[in-house]
Amino acid sequence: MKSVRMLCFAAFIMAFFILNAYGQDIILGSKLVGTLVQGFTAPAGEFIEGFTVSTSGEYAVLTAYSATGSGDIFQTKLLGMEVDAFTPISGYIDEFTIGGPDGNGYVHLIAHSSNGIESDTIFRTKLVGTGVNNFTAPVGEYVNSIRDTVINEYIYLIIGTAPLGIFEVTGFTAVPKRSYVLLKWRTEAELNSYQWLIERKVAGGEYETIGRLDAQGNASHPTDYRYEDRVVEFGGKYYYRLIEIDTEGKSSYFGPLFVDLSTSDYIPRKMFVNQNYPNPFQRMTSIKFGIPMRSKEDYARLVVYDVTGRLTRTLISGKLEPGYYHINWNGKDERG
Repeated sequence: MKSVRMLCFAAFIMAFFILNAYGQDIILGSKLVGTLVQGFTAPAGEFIEGFTVSTSGEYAVLTAYSATGSGDIFQTKLLGMEVDAFTPISGYIDEFTIGGPDGNGYVHLIAHSSNGIESDTIFRTKLVGTGVNNFTAPVGEYVNSIRDTVINEYIYLIIGTAPLGIFEVTGFTAVPKRSYVLLKWRTEAELNSYQWLIERKVAGGEYETIGRLDAQGNASHPTDYRYEDRVVEFGGKYYYRLIEIDTEGKSSYFGPLFVDLSTSDYIPRKMFVNQNYPNPFQRMTSIKFGIPMRSKEDYARLVVYDVTGRLTRTLISGKLEPGYYHINWNGKDERG
Protein backbone atom coordinates (compact mmCIF):
# COMPACT_ATOMS: atom_id res chain seq x y z
CA MET A 1 0.00 0.00 0.00
CA LYS A 2 1.49 3.31 -1.07
CA SER A 3 0.81 6.28 1.20
CA VAL A 4 1.48 9.96 0.58
CA ARG A 5 1.39 12.45 3.43
CA MET A 6 1.57 16.23 2.83
CA LEU A 7 2.51 18.72 5.57
CA CYS A 8 0.94 22.15 6.04
CA PHE A 9 -1.58 24.01 8.27
CA ALA A 10 -1.18 22.55 11.77
CA ALA A 11 -3.64 24.78 13.61
CA PHE A 12 -6.72 22.53 13.16
CA ILE A 13 -8.41 20.73 16.07
CA MET A 14 -7.68 17.01 15.67
CA ALA A 15 -11.15 15.42 15.51
CA PHE A 16 -13.57 14.04 12.93
CA PHE A 17 -17.23 13.75 12.02
CA ILE A 18 -19.17 11.28 9.87
CA LEU A 19 -21.28 12.56 6.98
CA ASN A 20 -24.76 11.13 6.93
CA ALA A 21 -27.21 13.95 6.34
CA TYR A 22 -27.26 13.90 2.54
CA GLY A 23 -27.66 10.25 1.62
CA GLN A 24 -25.61 7.12 1.04
CA ASP A 25 -24.11 8.33 -2.25
CA ILE A 26 -21.70 10.73 -0.50
CA ILE A 27 -18.38 9.17 0.47
CA LEU A 28 -16.11 12.14 1.28
CA GLY A 29 -16.43 15.82 2.08
CA SER A 30 -14.18 18.76 2.95
CA LYS A 31 -14.46 22.50 3.51
CA LEU A 32 -10.80 23.11 4.31
CA VAL A 33 -8.43 25.41 2.46
CA GLY A 34 -5.66 23.21 1.12
CA THR A 35 -7.91 20.53 -0.37
CA LEU A 36 -9.22 20.23 -3.92
CA VAL A 37 -12.09 17.98 -5.10
CA GLN A 38 -13.23 17.15 -8.63
CA GLY A 39 -15.21 14.45 -10.40
CA PHE A 40 -14.32 11.62 -12.76
CA THR A 41 -16.62 9.53 -14.99
CA ALA A 42 -15.32 6.35 -16.59
CA PRO A 43 -15.71 6.03 -20.40
CA ALA A 44 -18.97 4.45 -21.54
CA GLY A 45 -19.16 0.77 -20.68
CA GLU A 46 -16.30 0.90 -18.15
CA PHE A 47 -16.13 0.90 -14.35
CA ILE A 48 -13.66 2.24 -11.80
CA GLU A 49 -11.04 -0.45 -11.17
CA GLY A 50 -8.80 1.19 -8.55
CA PHE A 51 -6.98 4.24 -7.23
CA THR A 52 -3.42 5.56 -7.50
CA VAL A 53 -1.59 8.32 -5.64
CA SER A 54 1.02 10.83 -6.76
CA THR A 55 2.36 14.26 -5.82
CA SER A 56 1.88 17.57 -7.62
CA GLY A 57 3.84 20.38 -6.02
CA GLU A 58 2.69 20.55 -2.38
CA TYR A 59 -0.33 18.36 -3.02
CA ALA A 60 -0.89 14.63 -2.60
CA VAL A 61 -3.21 13.52 -5.39
CA LEU A 62 -5.74 10.63 -5.37
CA THR A 63 -6.58 9.41 -8.89
CA ALA A 64 -9.39 7.02 -9.90
CA TYR A 65 -8.91 4.90 -13.02
CA SER A 66 -10.86 2.59 -15.32
CA ALA A 67 -9.69 0.34 -18.17
CA THR A 68 -8.91 3.26 -20.51
CA GLY A 69 -9.48 6.43 -18.47
CA SER A 70 -8.40 8.16 -15.28
CA GLY A 71 -9.02 11.36 -13.35
CA ASP A 72 -7.75 13.12 -10.22
CA ILE A 73 -10.59 13.20 -7.67
CA PHE A 74 -8.98 14.57 -4.49
CA GLN A 75 -5.92 16.63 -3.60
CA THR A 76 -4.61 17.69 -0.20
CA LYS A 77 -1.61 19.48 1.27
CA LEU A 78 -2.73 19.31 4.92
CA LEU A 79 -1.09 17.69 7.92
CA GLY A 80 -3.55 15.19 9.39
CA MET A 81 -4.90 13.98 6.05
CA GLU A 82 -3.51 11.23 3.76
CA VAL A 83 -4.41 9.44 0.51
CA ASP A 84 -3.49 5.85 -0.40
CA ALA A 85 -3.41 3.68 -3.52
CA PHE A 86 -5.60 0.58 -3.99
CA THR A 87 -5.38 -1.72 -7.02
CA PRO A 88 -7.32 -5.00 -6.64
CA ILE A 89 -6.26 -8.01 -8.67
CA SER A 90 -9.76 -8.49 -10.09
CA GLY A 91 -13.24 -7.03 -9.93
CA TYR A 92 -14.59 -3.49 -9.83
CA ILE A 93 -15.17 -1.09 -6.93
CA ASP A 94 -18.63 -1.62 -5.44
CA GLU A 95 -18.41 -0.52 -1.79
CA PHE A 96 -16.86 2.03 0.58
CA THR A 97 -16.81 1.64 4.36
CA ILE A 98 -15.62 3.68 7.35
CA GLY A 99 -12.80 2.46 9.57
CA GLY A 100 -11.35 3.83 12.81
CA PRO A 101 -10.58 6.00 14.51
CA ASP A 102 -7.28 4.16 14.74
CA GLY A 103 -4.62 4.54 17.43
CA ASN A 104 -3.44 7.79 15.86
CA GLY A 105 -6.92 9.30 15.69
CA TYR A 106 -7.45 8.80 11.94
CA VAL A 107 -10.79 7.87 10.40
CA HIS A 108 -10.41 5.75 7.23
CA LEU A 109 -12.35 5.56 3.97
CA ILE A 110 -11.93 1.95 2.75
CA ALA A 111 -12.61 0.88 -0.85
CA HIS A 112 -13.72 -2.70 -1.61
CA SER A 113 -13.42 -4.80 -4.76
CA SER A 114 -16.39 -6.81 -6.01
CA ASN A 115 -14.26 -9.98 -5.85
CA GLY A 116 -15.22 -10.01 -2.16
CA ILE A 117 -11.61 -10.50 -1.05
CA GLU A 118 -9.68 -7.26 -1.45
CA SER A 119 -10.07 -3.90 0.28
CA ASP A 120 -7.80 -1.09 1.40
CA THR A 121 -7.80 2.45 2.77
CA ILE A 122 -7.73 5.19 0.11
CA PHE A 123 -8.20 8.21 2.41
CA ARG A 124 -7.71 8.99 6.10
CA THR A 125 -8.26 12.15 8.12
CA LYS A 126 -8.31 13.43 11.68
CA LEU A 127 -9.25 17.03 10.88
CA VAL A 128 -12.41 18.94 11.80
CA GLY A 129 -14.02 20.06 8.55
CA THR A 130 -13.64 16.72 6.77
CA GLY A 131 -15.63 13.49 6.87
CA VAL A 132 -16.27 10.12 5.22
CA ASN A 133 -19.36 7.98 4.70
CA ASN A 134 -20.36 4.37 3.89
CA PHE A 135 -21.62 3.38 0.45
CA THR A 136 -22.74 0.02 -1.01
CA ALA A 137 -23.70 -0.31 -4.67
CA PRO A 138 -26.99 -2.02 -5.58
CA VAL A 139 -26.69 -5.71 -6.43
CA GLY A 140 -25.20 -6.16 -9.90
CA GLU A 141 -23.95 -2.56 -10.13
CA TYR A 142 -20.46 -1.10 -9.81
CA VAL A 143 -18.98 2.38 -9.43
CA ASN A 144 -18.54 4.12 -12.79
CA SER A 145 -18.45 7.78 -11.72
CA ILE A 146 -17.38 9.97 -8.82
CA ARG A 147 -19.03 13.39 -9.01
CA ASP A 148 -18.27 16.58 -7.11
CA THR A 149 -20.85 18.96 -5.66
CA VAL A 150 -21.09 21.77 -3.08
CA ILE A 151 -23.55 21.68 -0.14
CA ASN A 152 -23.41 24.09 2.83
CA GLU A 153 -19.80 25.15 2.19
CA TYR A 154 -18.66 21.50 1.89
CA ILE A 155 -17.32 20.04 -1.35
CA TYR A 156 -18.40 16.39 -1.64
CA LEU A 157 -17.48 13.34 -3.67
CA ILE A 158 -20.68 11.54 -4.76
CA ILE A 159 -20.75 8.00 -6.17
CA GLY A 160 -22.58 6.94 -9.33
CA THR A 161 -23.14 3.30 -10.34
CA ALA A 162 -24.26 1.29 -13.37
CA PRO A 163 -25.13 -2.37 -13.98
CA LEU A 164 -22.52 -4.68 -15.49
CA GLY A 165 -23.82 -5.27 -19.00
CA ILE A 166 -21.88 -8.54 -19.33
CA PHE A 167 -24.87 -10.20 -17.60
CA GLU A 168 -26.45 -10.31 -21.07
CA VAL A 169 -23.39 -11.52 -22.99
CA THR A 170 -21.19 -14.53 -22.25
CA GLY A 171 -17.79 -15.52 -23.54
CA PHE A 172 -16.71 -12.21 -25.12
CA THR A 173 -13.15 -12.77 -26.42
CA ALA A 174 -10.60 -11.04 -28.64
CA VAL A 175 -8.02 -13.52 -29.98
CA PRO A 176 -5.04 -12.44 -32.14
CA LYS A 177 -4.45 -14.46 -35.32
CA ARG A 178 -1.63 -14.26 -37.84
CA SER A 179 -3.15 -11.38 -39.80
CA TYR A 180 -6.28 -10.34 -37.90
CA VAL A 181 -8.02 -10.22 -34.51
CA LEU A 182 -10.98 -12.56 -34.03
CA LEU A 183 -13.82 -11.23 -31.87
CA LYS A 184 -16.34 -13.76 -30.57
CA TRP A 185 -19.28 -13.43 -28.19
CA ARG A 186 -22.39 -15.34 -27.24
CA THR A 187 -25.83 -14.35 -26.03
CA GLU A 188 -27.95 -16.78 -24.05
CA ALA A 189 -31.12 -14.88 -25.01
CA GLU A 190 -31.98 -11.53 -26.60
CA LEU A 191 -34.83 -9.09 -25.97
CA ASN A 192 -35.65 -6.32 -28.47
CA SER A 193 -32.10 -6.54 -29.84
CA TYR A 194 -31.63 -4.67 -33.16
CA GLN A 195 -27.94 -4.44 -34.00
CA TRP A 196 -24.39 -5.00 -32.72
CA LEU A 197 -21.69 -2.38 -33.22
CA ILE A 198 -18.04 -3.43 -32.95
CA GLU A 199 -15.75 -0.58 -31.86
CA ARG A 200 -11.97 -0.30 -31.65
CA LYS A 201 -9.52 2.29 -30.35
CA VAL A 202 -5.78 2.65 -29.95
CA ALA A 203 -4.32 3.72 -26.60
CA GLY A 204 -4.95 7.42 -26.13
CA GLY A 205 -7.39 7.58 -29.05
CA GLU A 206 -11.16 7.52 -29.48
CA TYR A 207 -13.39 4.55 -30.26
CA GLU A 208 -14.47 4.13 -33.86
CA THR A 209 -17.05 1.73 -35.30
CA ILE A 210 -15.34 -0.94 -37.41
CA GLY A 211 -18.25 -3.31 -37.98
CA ARG A 212 -21.98 -3.97 -37.63
CA LEU A 213 -23.91 -7.22 -37.24
CA ASP A 214 -27.66 -7.76 -37.16
CA ALA A 215 -28.99 -8.95 -33.80
CA GLN A 216 -31.69 -11.59 -33.19
CA GLY A 217 -34.51 -9.28 -32.14
CA ASN A 218 -36.25 -11.52 -29.63
CA ALA A 219 -34.70 -14.93 -29.07
CA SER A 220 -34.87 -17.43 -26.23
CA HIS A 221 -32.02 -19.56 -27.57
CA PRO A 222 -28.22 -19.03 -27.46
CA THR A 223 -26.58 -17.22 -30.40
CA ASP A 224 -22.86 -17.19 -31.27
CA TYR A 225 -21.35 -14.17 -33.05
CA ARG A 226 -17.95 -13.60 -34.62
CA TYR A 227 -16.22 -10.69 -36.32
CA GLU A 228 -12.77 -10.58 -37.94
CA ASP A 229 -10.86 -7.30 -37.64
CA ARG A 230 -8.41 -7.45 -40.53
CA VAL A 231 -7.38 -3.78 -40.44
CA VAL A 232 -4.72 -4.18 -37.74
CA GLU A 233 -0.95 -3.75 -37.73
CA PHE A 234 1.64 -5.98 -36.13
CA GLY A 235 2.89 -4.14 -33.05
CA GLY A 236 -0.44 -2.38 -32.52
CA LYS A 237 -2.23 -2.15 -29.16
CA TYR A 238 -6.00 -2.14 -29.42
CA TYR A 239 -9.10 -1.91 -27.22
CA TYR A 240 -12.36 -3.51 -28.38
CA ARG A 241 -15.91 -3.15 -27.11
CA LEU A 242 -19.39 -4.13 -28.21
CA ILE A 243 -22.48 -1.94 -28.31
CA GLU A 244 -25.91 -3.53 -28.43
CA ILE A 245 -28.56 -1.25 -29.94
CA ASP A 246 -32.14 -2.21 -29.06
CA THR A 247 -35.28 -1.51 -31.06
CA GLU A 248 -35.85 1.74 -29.12
CA GLY A 249 -32.38 3.04 -29.93
CA LYS A 250 -30.92 2.46 -26.46
CA SER A 251 -27.30 1.28 -26.13
CA SER A 252 -25.65 -1.29 -23.84
CA TYR A 253 -21.85 -1.58 -23.69
CA PHE A 254 -19.71 -4.71 -23.23
CA GLY A 255 -15.97 -4.79 -22.68
CA PRO A 256 -13.48 -3.37 -23.25
CA LEU A 257 -10.96 -6.08 -24.17
CA PHE A 258 -7.29 -5.26 -24.74
CA VAL A 259 -5.11 -6.88 -27.42
CA ASP A 260 -1.35 -6.26 -27.63
CA LEU A 261 0.16 -7.28 -30.96
CA SER A 262 3.61 -5.89 -30.11
CA THR A 263 4.81 -9.06 -28.37
CA SER A 264 3.77 -12.68 -27.95
CA ASP A 265 2.62 -11.95 -24.38
CA TYR A 266 -1.01 -12.07 -25.43
CA ILE A 267 -0.67 -15.86 -25.64
CA PRO A 268 -0.38 -17.39 -22.13
CA ARG A 269 2.70 -19.52 -21.49
CA LYS A 270 0.62 -22.01 -19.51
CA MET A 271 -3.03 -22.79 -18.92
CA PHE A 272 -4.62 -21.01 -15.95
CA VAL A 273 -8.02 -20.40 -14.35
CA ASN A 274 -8.46 -17.34 -12.12
CA GLN A 275 -10.75 -17.08 -9.09
CA ASN A 276 -14.26 -16.25 -10.23
CA TYR A 277 -15.73 -12.85 -9.31
CA PRO A 278 -17.89 -11.71 -7.77
CA ASN A 279 -17.78 -14.48 -5.17
CA PRO A 280 -20.23 -15.02 -3.58
CA PHE A 281 -22.66 -13.94 -6.30
CA GLN A 282 -26.40 -13.74 -6.88
CA ARG A 283 -27.15 -13.48 -10.61
CA MET A 284 -23.89 -14.03 -12.46
CA THR A 285 -20.18 -14.63 -11.90
CA SER A 286 -17.27 -14.27 -14.33
CA ILE A 287 -14.42 -16.78 -14.76
CA LYS A 288 -11.19 -15.78 -16.53
CA PHE A 289 -8.82 -18.36 -18.00
CA GLY A 290 -6.02 -18.72 -20.55
CA ILE A 291 -5.13 -21.25 -23.25
CA PRO A 292 -1.41 -21.59 -24.20
CA MET A 293 0.05 -22.18 -27.65
CA ARG A 294 -0.14 -25.96 -28.04
CA SER A 295 -1.20 -28.45 -30.69
CA LYS A 296 -4.18 -27.53 -32.85
CA GLU A 297 -5.77 -30.77 -31.71
CA ASP A 298 -5.89 -29.69 -28.04
CA TYR A 299 -9.30 -29.49 -26.44
CA ALA A 300 -10.33 -27.59 -23.32
CA ARG A 301 -12.98 -28.31 -20.72
CA LEU A 302 -14.13 -25.84 -18.05
CA VAL A 303 -16.18 -27.67 -15.43
CA VAL A 304 -17.85 -26.60 -12.17
CA TYR A 305 -18.04 -29.08 -9.26
CA ASP A 306 -19.87 -28.69 -5.97
CA VAL A 307 -18.19 -29.00 -2.56
CA THR A 308 -18.74 -32.77 -2.53
CA GLY A 309 -16.95 -33.21 -5.88
CA ARG A 310 -20.08 -33.85 -7.95
CA LEU A 311 -20.33 -32.37 -11.46
CA THR A 312 -22.53 -29.27 -11.47
CA ARG A 313 -22.06 -27.74 -14.93
CA THR A 314 -19.80 -28.11 -17.96
CA LEU A 315 -19.27 -24.58 -19.24
CA ILE A 316 -16.85 -25.31 -22.12
CA SER A 317 -15.96 -28.52 -23.92
CA GLY A 318 -14.17 -28.29 -27.24
CA LYS A 319 -11.21 -26.88 -29.15
CA LEU A 320 -10.18 -23.33 -28.21
CA GLU A 321 -7.71 -21.02 -29.89
CA PRO A 322 -4.75 -19.85 -27.76
CA GLY A 323 -5.48 -16.63 -25.87
CA TYR A 324 -7.19 -15.10 -22.88
CA TYR A 325 -10.89 -15.74 -22.22
CA HIS A 326 -13.63 -15.06 -19.75
CA ILE A 327 -17.01 -16.72 -19.46
CA ASN A 328 -20.03 -15.98 -17.29
CA TRP A 329 -22.02 -18.50 -15.27
CA ASN A 330 -25.47 -17.87 -13.81
CA GLY A 331 -25.13 -20.52 -11.09
CA LYS A 332 -27.45 -23.04 -12.75
CA ASP A 333 -26.59 -26.73 -13.14
CA GLU A 334 -26.95 -28.91 -16.26
CA ARG A 335 -30.71 -29.14 -15.72
CA GLY A 336 -31.14 -25.38 -15.49
